[in-house]
Amino acid sequence: MKHPLQNNVNFAIYARLSVDDEGEKEVSSSIDNQVKILERKLLEMNLECVDVYIDDGYSGKDMNRPGINKLVNDIYNGKINGIIVKDLSRVGRNLIEVGKFIEEFCVNNFVRFISVLDNFDSAYNEDDDSIVLKSFMNDLYLKECQRKSRKAYEVRRDKTLFIRHGRYGYDIVDGKFVINEEEAAIIRWIFCEYTSGRKTSEIIRILKANKVYGVGYLRYVKANRPLRNEDPYFWDFKSINRIIHDNTYIGEFTNLKASKYLETYTFQDAHEPIITKELFELAQNVCHKNKTERHDEYNKFIYDGINNRYFHVHKAVKAPRGTYKKTGLPRYKNLSAKFASDKFYLNFDATIEIILNETKEVLEELKKNRNYVLDLLLNINSEIKPKINKLKEEITRLEIKKKAVTTKYISGSIDKFAYQTEKLQVENKLLELNQELQQLEAKLSESNMSAYNNYVDNILSYDEVDFKLARLVFKRIVVTKDEENNPIFEFEYNVKA
Repeated sequence: MKHPLQNNVNFAIYARLSVDDEGEKEVSSSIDNQVKILERKLLEMNLECVDVYIDDGYSGKDMNRPGINKLVNDIYNGKINGIIVKDLSRVGRNLIEVGKFIEEFCVNNFVRFISVLDNFDSAYNEDDDSIVLKSFMNDLYLKECQRKSRKAYEVRRDKTLFIRHGRYGYDIVDGKFVINEEEAAIIRWIFCEYTSGRKTSEIIRILKANKVYGVGYLRYVKANRPLRNEDPYFWDFKSINRIIHDNTYIGEFTNLKASKYLETYTFQDAHEPIITKELFELAQNVCHKNKTERHDEYNKFIYDGINNRYFHVHKAVKAPRGTYKKTGLPRYKNLSAKFASDKFYLNFDATIEIILNETKEVLEELKKNRNYVLDLLLNINSEIKPKINKLKEEITRLEIKKKAVTTKYISGSIDKFAYQTEKLQVENKLLELNQELQQLEAKLSESNMSAYNNYVDNILSYDEVDFKLARLVFKRIVVTKDEENNPIFEFEYNVKA
């Protein structure tokens, strides 16, 4: 009986070549040769080539590759019902991933799978378990290649410069870095502007406005590789950050900088520097300072009045949320930033808006009346006066009681033990009340007008409202909840009345 998959004739050619495969001695050691062999095979079998899918320069460690992803989508859309590859290792070298692809994905979607050098065709070899064994051998081969590569790199690491990719500011001549003066001028300008205090966003804006070619664009031009970004003047925070931290620009070169498995080794005076070591160190200090300021901006400021602790910031991230049913690819969900304390969360943007609006109101009111905050604080403190009067009344009553106890003892109404016991109780209570009275009266002491005027002058020096001004105006912001779990904000001013 004829197998149903033998009717599948709309085939996709899939070809892959990674850096690790460049040393192979097999027949098809290039993408072009792979495609030609597979086209010839399809012609011999009277099968139609619908499209060609290529992953050039991608490792077979995992299945997340552009070519294979596009192929999967076209299968779901009904464009293709067959796949042909040169050999099984082209699909991948990970045993589990390749096994799932062939035995689950292809079977469940009625896709015919052909591997030429493995003599495998799922329309005729459906029960051939050797395909799983070959996948296992490919996985072992990959791990063995990695082990040998690491060993070879360890031997050569401290003796040889592994210059595989260019650097912005340099050209590669005879395996060494040679300064490209036009690009080097941009590097020097970036370091000088950054260390002088100019913001990274402003540096990016100037580079784009002056149509300076981006790092990514020139990298692919120099390597004669197809461009990934259509904008030749593309600059972003990542590209500036990489330049600022790259010790190549002070004449050093670090081998295996991107390696996860091997220790690095740095060559001193490997080539001519573009900037001085002093300027490079200054840039690192500025970067560290900027990071510290950004980290501390919201630190110990917004206080959780319910759990008695400060809120901390959860940054906006792309969090994994399972996988797509059709493709099996990971699915992500954008999680917005928020202030968090235990299980008490505040929307980041809404909270910042509330704080800035309150700060703006204080700034505008102080422009009209310099004593605005002082009056607020004195109004708050005026609530203390009834408490003080009540304490004084209680203290007077206890003083009278203390004299009465002494009179009783002198007249012989009570013995010495009863006298000492009752007197001690009254004195302890008086001590407690007097301490509380002193604390309350301290709050109503005369205001330090010099400190208050400095506080107001600092606030009025700001033309625009930002979070730095908010931290100057307020000592902290206490957040609690009402009966409907809505947040309530209480602003504590950064000055004493």
